[in-house]
This record gives sequence, C-alpha cells and structure tokens, in this order.
Amino acid sequence: MVNVKFPVIFIFFERFRVLTLVAFSFFVIVSMPNSSACTTPSNDLYINNDTTLCSGTYYLNDSGAPGVIIINASNVDLTCDGTVLIGNNSGDGTYIQNSSYDLYYNVTVKGCDIRNYSSGIYA
Repeated sequence: MVNVKFPVIFIFFERFRVLTLVAFSFFVIVSMPNSSACTTPSNDLYINNDTTLCSGTYYLNDSGAPGVIIINASNVDLTCDGTVLIGNNSGDGTYIQNSSYDLYYNVTVKGCDIRNYSSGIYA
C-alpha cells in the first residue's frame, strides 16, 4: 500500500466581482502488488523457484506424489514464515525430488516446523 499526497491546489473564481477561493487537496491510495506474497501449503505442492509459505498450522497428509511439499528444481529457497506442517505419521513433509538422471542441488529449507511424518525432509 502506497500513500501519495498531492499539493493543495487553489482555484480562484471571479463572479460578480467577488473573488472566491476554492482549495482542493488530493489523497490517493495506490494498491501495489506485494512482492513478498506467500504460498498456502497444500499436498503435492511443487516448488520450482524461491517460495515463502504462508504462516499458520496446516494438517496435510502425504498422499499422491511423494512429499507434501516437493522441491522440483535446483537453486531454490523454501522459507517458512511461522509455517507448521502436521502429517499423520507417514510419508514425507518435504521431498527434494531427485532421480538417477536429475539431481537437484543448492536447495535451502529454512524456518519450517514439520511434524508427524516418516521424514520431515527427504532428499
């Protein structure tokens, strides 16, 4: 949110030889996109670039693809901003998807509270 104030503009009207002063002041609120927007965690969430998860507690079971949060690229920072992921004592909370032909490197997972999974971060 950006607040912009414009200067006061004075306009003079002369009518019937009476000078009238009218003052206008403008105040504009501009809504700008938030560059630090967060992503709501969900099961099978593929991460391909730097991502910040929304804060809160999320009860997400690992079903479908391996991992609730799946890191799917190199040079990725996953930042949890007060994010708590809670599973059902199975699966992986965060899965760094590697295979024999596609290895991901330089991956950072920071500030995440990952509970009740077979592994919190599997790489």
